[in-house]
Amino acid sequence: MNSTAAPEPPLRVPEDPREAAPPSRSGPYGAQARQFLRDITYPHSIHPALVPGVSVEDQKIRYGVDRWILVVVGALIVGFVVWGIAAPAQVFAVSGAALTWVMQNLAWMFSVLAIGLVLLLVVLAFSRYGRIPLGLDGEKPEYSTASWAAMLFAAGIGIGIISFGPFEPLTYYLSPRPGAPYEPGTAEAMKGAMAQSALHWGVNAWAIYAIVGLSVAYVSYRRGKVPLMSGAVVVSLWGGSTASPAARIIDGLAIIATLFGTAATLGIGALQIARGVEVVSGTGNSIALIIIMVLTIGTIISAVSGVARGIRWLSNINMVLSIALAVFFFVVGPTVFLINIIPGAILEYVSTMPAMLSANMSKGESMQAFLSAWTGFYWAWWVSWAPFVGVVVAKISRGRTIRQFVLGVLAIFFITTADSASIVNSQLSQKGNPEPNRLVTAFWVLCMAGIAVVILLFGGKNALQGLQNLVAVTATPFEIILVLMAVALVKLLRTDPIAIRDRFQAVAVENAVKHGVREYGDSFALAVEPTDPGDARATGGEFDSTAEEVTEWYVRTDEDGNPVEFDYETGEYLEDAEPVDTVSAGDAPEALPADGDQGRSSAPSGA
Repeated sequence: MNSTAAPEPPLRVPEDPREAAPPSRSGPYGAQARQFLRDITYPHSIHPALVPGVSVEDQKIRYGVDRWILVVVGALIVGFVVWGIAAPAQVFAVSGAALTWVMQNLAWMFSVLAIGLVLLLVVLAFSRYGRIPLGLDGEKPEYSTASWAAMLFAAGIGIGIISFGPFEPLTYYLSPRPGAPYEPGTAEAMKGAMAQSALHWGVNAWAIYAIVGLSVAYVSYRRGKVPLMSGAVVVSLWGGSTASPAARIIDGLAIIATLFGTAATLGIGALQIARGVEVVSGTGNSIALIIIMVLTIGTIISAVSGVARGIRWLSNINMVLSIALAVFFFVVGPTVFLINIIPGAILEYVSTMPAMLSANMSKGESMQAFLSAWTGFYWAWWVSWAPFVGVVVAKISRGRTIRQFVLGVLAIFFITTADSASIVNSQLSQKGNPEPNRLVTAFWVLCMAGIAVVILLFGGKNALQGLQNLVAVTATPFEIILVLMAVALVKLLRTDPIAIRDRFQAVAVENAVKHGVREYGDSFALAVEPTDPGDARATGGEFDSTAEEVTEWYVRTDEDGNPVEFDYETGEYLEDAEPVDTVSAGDAPEALPADGDQGRSSAPSGA
């Protein structure tokens, strides 16, 4: 072991400045290091590991109505409504045949999606990507945790839990899943029924929402792309434009899936309210049409007021009312029974999850009927809700880390759900405009109401079957988009500035510790100094910090997509400057600010 420290070596400046990693800006070589940095250039004025993120709000974007999507998708929906009003029996028959084909041939895709997305999100949450923020470095969440939880619950659950909350477990209690290890009407059937219901409304459902929300939030608030389905797929995977035919098809399919998914919810809610009115007053089921009209008016009023006012206000009311309803039933109802059944149902859910998820269409006609009516329908329903719930969840989750987002998401009703969907549809048809045209928003609300009217015209039990048919069929194409979205997200996370810094950090510390122990035994300190790329201690010797893969995403552009200069030190566009490809890294500030010191429109510069 050496008893004295070795003399510090002189600073070696490579012939090619790009060969060296940036040295420390303090210490005995500070002056030499600063001179060294003046000779280094990076694309867009900043090393890709130091980019604090790019917010879509700080980009130069020209929004407007996408007439292609509005006209084509709008005409298809209006045409369907006209067909449904003119020949509801024919629509029911055609949709039933389509459902049968989808369930027999593609039901496995829904199951794979429901299982695979949970695994992917858990891995992301607990991996090194988990601490990546959905926003700029140091950005704080926009909403409090309480309001965030309330809006998550209201947007993702909605009136469906009021309709199916009591109806679904009672159905399983009297008619369990084929092959279930318990008899109908028994104590075991109670726990099994609760577990089966939890499967349909639990982590698998929220994973489908979460992949959309996570992807949209990341590309919008971390990568500066417009909050569109196509922005999270086309732009992220192969660098295409959101105005391309492929992008418009993706956004159009998202609107269609959302309209039918929320229309089904509107139909269910209207049927339930109408039935309650009928029991109390004796009036007929036709009251449902009046209820739809009232709910539609309420939705339009709420939707045009936006997230910050309408949705947030209603979501908080929903949460309070839900808790009050739960407390009421807990106190007035069979309290001791509920205390006993809840732990048993949770254990049953965990222990029987593999069996419930492995149920498939090859296990006989009875299983096919069950899956088509319940599990398969639910997975399709959640997929149809994923576009609008995902975008709303993205909006309200800005500033939270990926880990917070995943763990938070893996946990008046109709109006809250419907206005969320209508605002998102309006954005999708207006190039991602965060302040969509109110008339366009109202148009999509009316389209949704028209689909709900068609569902009600099926009549009686056919209404519920009809909504299952339409939801499953229209949600199927969006499954492929979800898979592409997951692939694109993983691809982007690999080149995130925090991920790059993590790789540098791990390599630098490991190499430095090995070198220190080898040369100095127990007594040594770590220092930062430039190295030759071929040196064994070089941190990023094999990393090309000028490659398009890691630098192209943060280039700033004008409204027409032309590159413009941006000063990351001040967070301002240099519109009057002469256009150049790179700027000197020597213009960077003396030190990188702490994470908490950065605002939305300011970012550190440096190499």
